[in-house]
Amino acid sequence: MLTGAVIGCGPAGRTHLAAWRRVRTARIECVLDLDPARAAQAARDFGARRHYSEFDRMAAEMRLDFVDIVAGADSQPALAERAVAAGWHVLAETPLAHSMKAAVEMVELAENRRRRLMVAYTERWRTAFRELKRSLDSGAAGPAHYARFFERRPLSRVRPIDPARPALESARQLLVLEGLTGYFDLVRWLFGGIESVWGATGHFNPAVKGEDFALAVMRAGPVPTSATLDINWSGPLPDRQLRPAPLPAVRIEGGAGALEFDPAANSLVRRGYGGSAGERKLAPVPDMRLEPYVELLGHFAECLESGRPMENEGSAALAPLEAALAVYESARTGGMVLLKKS
Repeated sequence: MLTGAVIGCGPAGRTHLAAWRRVRTARIECVLDLDPARAAQAARDFGARRHYSEFDRMAAEMRLDFVDIVAGADSQPALAERAVAAGWHVLAETPLAHSMKAAVEMVELAENRRRRLMVAYTERWRTAFRELKRSLDSGAAGPAHYARFFERRPLSRVRPIDPARPALESARQLLVLEGLTGYFDLVRWLFGGIESVWGATGHFNPAVKGEDFALAVMRAGPVPTSATLDINWSGPLPDRQLRPAPLPAVRIEGGAGALEFDPAANSLVRRGYGGSAGERKLAPVPDMRLEPYVELLGHFAECLESGRPMENEGSAALAPLEAALAVYESARTGGMVLLKKS
């Protein structure tokens, strides 16, 4: 069985720890956090054998196969460098870093040391989006020329906004970098590499420092597909919607019809050009928070054991961050940003 450590025992780290308990092929032996009390509490809650507040001591005392870094983009590059130097494989949360330079250096270091580095883009691991991709790949909509992702999830305008996510209040780059990198990964996974990005951002909630509205328009894949992310954390909710939907609503249009994912109904709908429509209810997910992490962590562990390629490993994981940073550049300049093909 593989053995690993989780670095970062805040709310996101505790989500990872809860998900690791459901992965049969790996065991979390220890946890690390700068706050010794928080590290000790996480170890007790999730059955880790040891807890640390100093990286060097953990590296000296523990024999591990991997580390799962859940410490934020400010800390991840340095922690990943130290983990690779210790001989460990790395799973890194999103966003990987605040700049492409730092992210590329992380990837190159891992490759040079023959360590594996995977980025935890969770959206593609959700059952709803796996089903959407299966329908799309089966030709249900034909070659897709348009896609729209729509979400309204207003944050509180009174601090603390969310005690479980304190970084929301202080992040200068909020919605795009902290919230949407997984959606950029979803776009390129569904349709192909993102070739260009145009973006706009806005800041409306006085309780946060970063942007809480983003509109991104992309050209992706060989068709190509014009894909739009229309995401607002400021609100208000649409008419007749009493609470935020658990996932974004999605509409994909192609040569043979349209596919729609309705998060409120948890259903996929196919609409033909002749007016026909067919709806398929998806199986309920008992825990929306943990579901993608259990699948992702299981994939990471299985690929470490088998040697198979990972989804979003190494340089292949850089494209979503590049697209997110391009939104900021486009919003600043007003122009379209061309990307490397991913």
